[in-house]
Amino acid sequence: AAAKVCGYSKQHQWKPETWWWDDCVDEAVSEKRARFKAYNSLKMQGLIAEANVAKAAYIEAKRHAKHAVWMAKSAAEKEAFAAIDTHSNDVYRIAKQMERSNQDVIGEKCVRNDAG
Repeated sequence: AAAKVCGYSKQHQWKPETWWWDDCVDEAVSEKRARFKAYNSLKMQGLIAEANVAKAAYIEAKRHAKHAVWMAKSAAEKEAFAAIDTHSNDVYRIAKQMERSNQDVIGEKCVRNDAG
């Protein structure tokens, strides 16, 4: 009865969009994940020397993945901003989106006791 009277709210998308994701980023992130799995398996086996070498390779892959993400985001933003007409209302919409995304988080969640 409540659904008939009030209706349903629409589904929310809580995951961030990855409109900038491309093949280069996919390869870099896959390589980073593979290196982390190799490092973690060596660490779990107790092979310390090999694990340290694998950790250095993982850190290098992580740096490369971060750089690939940054390059893809900046290229996608340049492409998106180049297509904007300065005399349309899209400028204001994008400015509001940028303002919302650049706001700082104020305050912290309260912890009532040791259990959370």
